[in-house]
Amino acid sequence: MHMRYIRLGFISAVIMGIALMGVSLLLPSEIMVAKVLNIAAKKDSLYNQINDLKNWEQWNQFTTNRALTHKIFSNPSFGKGASMKTDQLIVSITESNPDHIKTNWSQTNAKSFEGGFNLYQQTKDSVSVQWYLKFQFKWYSLSKFTSFFYENQFGPVIESSLLNLKRLAETNH
Repeated sequence: MHMRYIRLGFISAVIMGIALMGVSLLLPSEIMVAKVLNIAAKKDSLYNQINDLKNWEQWNQFTTNRALTHKIFSNPSFGKGASMKTDQLIVSITESNPDHIKTNWSQTNAKSFEGGFNLYQQTKDSVSVQWYLKFQFKWYSLSKFTSFFYENQFGPVIESSLLNLKRLAETNH
């Protein structure tokens, strides 16, 4: 009698695992969290602010986190090849031009992901800054289910950081 329940439990677990894997195949393998904000400032001023990793401490909440210790900046700290290393995070600039800055983020004991900033000139003194983070998942990964929470986890921090950048840029404008 007990063996029948064990067998039923095992078969149920296998079927549930197959069903979860099937549903995960329907989920996208890549997600992007992005926010855009218009800032009344010169494009070159915003580009210089974003392109220098040392400046991020003035506005970027991901890098001002008190848990990040032992910050080391590359020399130079700006442009393609620049990096900031901490005990928990490495951020590097992989592409840099006045319209786009591409970054790579690597968390200790976690996966890496891509990010970037697009700067769109709206008027002579106004620029739309788009900040995005792009996450990749393996095609078979059950971790795709965690992607449902990425917007709530990263979106508010990106938005708040862009507001900090706006205040900083518009004060100095």
